[in-house]
Amino acid sequence: MKTKANPESNVQPDLAKCGVAAWNEWRVANIGVRPNLSEADLSEADLSEADLSEADLREADLSEADLRGAIFRGTCIDGADIGDGLSGPGHILYCLTNRQWEIIKSDLAK
Repeated sequence: MKTKANPESNVQPDLAKCGVAAWNEWRVANIGVRPNLSEADLSEADLSEADLSEADLREADLSEADLRGAIFRGTCIDGADIGDGLSGPGHILYCLTNRQWEIIKSDLAK
């Protein structure tokens, strides 16, 4: 069961519990907030179309998550498990559909 995120609150909602629509609504209302999702367990989560731009995803588990259309502009993924053998330190600026990554600026180590 999804919980509601209050877009008028600057308190970050739990992405795994509130769902992408509520998360994105909160992001629009809190544009200056840099989300902290470090060490979050988002494995197998449906994050398609999620706005994860500028988020801190260090050490987060995104294995088997649906990332189609997710926005990763300026997202820190140091040590995150993003599946498909691509993990390590760096920044991903864009995530494209079908789990195909376009790395614009990165120091990712395979």
